[in-house]
Amino acid sequence: MSPAASKEDTGQEAGEKVQKKSGKGKKIIFILLVVLVLAGAGGAGWYFFLADRGEVLPEAPPEPQVEIYSPSLSFTVNLAGAGQRRFLRSTLVFGYQEPGLTEELALKEPKVRDRIITIMRAKSLEDVSTGEGEQQLSVEIKEVLNEFLEGSPILEVFFTEFVIQ
Repeated sequence: MSPAASKEDTGQEAGEKVQKKSGKGKKIIFILLVVLVLAGAGGAGWYFFLADRGEVLPEAPPEPQVEIYSPSLSFTVNLAGAGQRRFLRSTLVFGYQEPGLTEELALKEPKVRDRIITIMRAKSLEDVSTGEGEQQLSVEIKEVLNEFLEGSPILEVFFTEFVIQ
């Protein structure tokens, strides 16, 4: 081989090496771009969905605590519904905060008893035979009594006896 031919061969080899290097360089750049795009998407997802932005929701005021319990009131009523007669015997105690409500409940006892009996008589066996039904009855009684009581509201209605026959 002549020296000129050998220079041409090395020139071709060098050109091939540059092309191989530029092909590898493109692959590396492409991989880096993909990694950067994925990292950016992950960061954006974290920012928009998971980041705590320091938004503080206002705290709900604490529930008032029952401090006083009323004297017991006992009831026996017929339950609504066709067919077999069913009776509900229950004893209720009210929980509230102000001592003045004890006196108001005593003064308005006939009205209190009337409202409770009316509510209970409207219930069927299916309405009151579950824990959820008993809880709903408690809420209903509390709401109706709080409508006409002028003192502090009744916070809880407790059943100390609840028998269905």
